[in-house]
Amino acid sequence: MSKKENDTNKLPTKVFSQRESLITELLEVKHFKILKHLFITLLFGYIARDIVRALSSAKDVNFGFTTIRIGFKNFHYALACWIVLFGISLLVYVLFRCWALWRTELYPKSMFTKVWDTIFLFLIALYYVVCLFIFPLLWMKSLHLGLASFLALLSENARLLMKSHAFIRTNAPDVITYKPHSENPLDLPTLSNYVYFSFAPTLVYRKEYPRTENVVIKKALLDFLEVFCIIWLESYIVESFLLKPFSHVGKLKIDWIDIAVTVTENSIAGGLLMLANFYQVLHAWCNAFANLLRFADRRFYEDWWTSTNYSAYFRHWNIVVHDWLYEYVYRDFYHYLIPNNKTAAKYMVFLISALMHEQIIGFSTGYFLPVVFVQFFGLGTHFTFIQTKHPMCNVFLLYSLALGNSINLSMHAIEYYARVNCPYPDRENSSKLLPRLITLDCV
Repeated sequence: MSKKENDTNKLPTKVFSQRESLITELLEVKHFKILKHLFITLLFGYIARDIVRALSSAKDVNFGFTTIRIGFKNFHYALACWIVLFGISLLVYVLFRCWALWRTELYPKSMFTKVWDTIFLFLIALYYVVCLFIFPLLWMKSLHLGLASFLALLSENARLLMKSHAFIRTNAPDVITYKPHSENPLDLPTLSNYVYFSFAPTLVYRKEYPRTENVVIKKALLDFLEVFCIIWLESYIVESFLLKPFSHVGKLKIDWIDIAVTVTENSIAGGLLMLANFYQVLHAWCNAFANLLRFADRRFYEDWWTSTNYSAYFRHWNIVVHDWLYEYVYRDFYHYLIPNNKTAAKYMVFLISALMHEQIIGFSTGYFLPVVFVQFFGLGTHFTFIQTKHPMCNVFLLYSLALGNSINLSMHAIEYYARVNCPYPDRENSSKLLPRLITLDCV
């Protein structure tokens, strides 16, 4: 990641430059393009196998479409909620601008300035609480969204919240340090700056970003087409490998040995889903918006697949989120909240990231099953202290990622079927939030 030093005592900050995505560069090499063709060939092989099996047993073939229909239930409600969320994020810009302009009319150290700052901070904190807890609770109780619809809505909710925080955190210091009687007017971001940032494939705010010369609509459409194709691919993998083995949960008692065997067998499916989700979100989706908005810095990830330790993997897997965590969590904790303590700042980064993952998954599923939290904060954080460079460590890391994804998906599949096949409608709402894996009901 390209960065620069502000001074000798401060951590470097993000610098944007014109760069292509790594896979885009690699696909220029015909030998690497063959790997993509081999993956598609493997997929066709699985489809042909299922067609032959279905014809020989006279059963219907769904090919993941049932999972898509159930997962994206009431997606139009989710889209309406997103419009509301985006409107609220625009109000955040209006609130910030009002606070900044009125603050310039007050004396910097007066009581009125402190009161005005306190009101602004209270309203921003209220915005965070409403978006993180109040809205998700209301949506969970009233909209009856499918799992994919809810995950998409809450992911967008988190994205807009992170963008709003980045905008305020970047511009607020300029307002606070501005001298009211200065000859130079306060240079505030325009609404067009804020709207562009809202859709740009980055979470780090800047007034200007490097731009390409032209909008490439054809490439953007191809990227969106890949996104929709991968949605189908993911649903096919989930339906074929992750749902069928656990469909009897809640009807029959399931043994933990059987669960361990199935989880191990599903590690290949877990790895495929991890790769599909990576390509879908961090390559196709981000590049689609980059092509439409002429956003030139398209290094949304690095070569994480060559990592030999978890520290390198976490830095390279998702540059978009990593940059936000570095700029607005790690640096702030290191400079202001826990000065000069990089270990404590690292723990806070992993804690906040793990909690956000659990907030999205927990509200989407409607129960508390902290598998991701344990994997991410409990294990992943401590694995980053193990610095290894041996090539075989890369094999271990890749397999552990696939197995970890299989564990996460399998546990949620078990919980889903336990609730479908063994409901208990007469209990209080608090017990419904607890998973069957913890209460040992129906499993």
